[in-house]
Amino acid sequence: MNTSESPKHRIETSVVAAAPIDVVWARVADITTWSEWGEWDETTRDTEGVPAPDGVGTVRRLRRGKRTNVEEVVAFEPPVRFAYALRSGLPLRDYHSEITLEPVGGGTRLRWVSTFDGENPVAGFAVNAVLHRFLPRTARALAAVAEADASQ
Repeated sequence: MNTSESPKHRIETSVVAAAPIDVVWARVADITTWSEWGEWDETTRDTEGVPAPDGVGTVRRLRRGKRTNVEEVVAFEPPVRFAYALRSGLPLRDYHSEITLEPVGGGTRLRWVSTFDGENPVAGFAVNAVLHRFLPRTARALAAVAEADASQ
């Protein structure tokens, strides 16, 4: 099968955090906090974007074990929209993730959508299976840490 025939994968998850939108945004926007609530061992910034430090153009590294993903921020619209594209680290093409925040009641709805193609069909389906578990867990962990921040 030609790799250009690989299906486009889409994973979407949504969770409501009992925290104000600005508190959730503070965690989403700052890559250095992602290892505090996500399943990464280390999350760092290679270069700053606009606005500094985490805006459009920021290059970020997320390390988990021996694997390091390099991402670039492609949208930064405080406090409602954040998006990034994978530059390296996984056997994927055209990986794009977008996190949108929306105030609901006294909290915030967090919606996280990732789309991608596999470098080949097997890689695409394998990463799809992993991310179907990983993304909801990560969104719930983000909501929980934002709620803890809001209660302090």
